[in-house]
Amino acid sequence: MPSDSPAAAEPPIGLSDLGRVRVLRALTEKPWLSRAELVRRTGLARATVGSVIYDLMGAGLVRESAAAGASGARTGRPPQLLSLEPEAAYALGLDIGHDHVRAILTDVVGTSRWDRTEPMAVDGDPERTLATAVRLLNNR
Repeated sequence: MPSDSPAAAEPPIGLSDLGRVRVLRALTEKPWLSRAELVRRTGLARATVGSVIYDLMGAGLVRESAAAGASGARTGRPPQLLSLEPEAAYALGLDIGHDHVRAILTDVVGTSRWDRTEPMAVDGDPERTLATAVRLLNNR
């Protein structure tokens, strides 16, 4: 018998999606990780991390850079470090409080690109409040 609850309509998260989530979370918590560090932090297999990184790089969400300096006596190729691509996505926030309207834009790593606040009493004038919000969003 089908359930009417919203949770029943959503499919469970797949293993490949879970791997993506773990890698993205690790890169959010600490930028510029090597693949080996991602394996340790996520608990995923090396091949899985490699596959997830390949997909994320193909989507433009992750970038790769050579390690700046070798730490200690190392032989062989320096590790390639991975980080989220800040300009891959943006988040737009709108905060309407009792005494202000605020609009903010951040990149995917959380750096504020712009942030505007206009003090105003919003409770008695919803049309003016929405017009102010639209103006703040359009006047970037």
